Amino acid sequence: MGRLLWLVREAHTYLRHEETADAVRAEVAWALAETGARMVIAHSLGSVVVYDLLSRGEAPGVAQLVTCGSPLSWLAGRKGIHSEGEPLTVPAGVEWTNLYASKDFVTGCAGLSRVAFGITDIEVDNGSFPSSHDVHRYLDKPDLASLILKSCTA
Repeated sequence: MGRLLWLVREAHTYLRHEETADAVRAEVAWALAETGARMVIAHSLGSVVVYDLLSRGEAPGVAQLVTCGSPLSWLAGRKGIHSEGEPLTVPAGVEWTNLYASKDFVTGCAGLSRVAFGITDIEVDNGSFPSSHDVHRYLDKPDLASLILKSCTA
């Protein structure tokens, strides 16, 4: 339960306090620019931050987004960064793949393609909650390794 409360607090702070969101976006945008990252792998709240950056045009050069355990399927996870009733989208030229676990309730136990255009959902088995949302469970998937390899050889 402690993990869930932490996630809710962190997400609430990012989505409801513009000063905090501005500072987080600035740090992430700086890191992307500094490293020249073309691929971003973002877990949980990180997927909200990177989606926000991409939507604002503040992540130039990113060509591939991989989200894992993303709460963007929930309206509350998009409130303040996305127009209600509109599908999630990223800029042209960005390939978006979403890994989700069917027992990870942070994702709504479903992928993002039902609320978005152009997203490829990949269902993974991470066990039951809370391990179903654990970043390590997402990162050890062969599907993710294949995406990274594809990105490195492109």
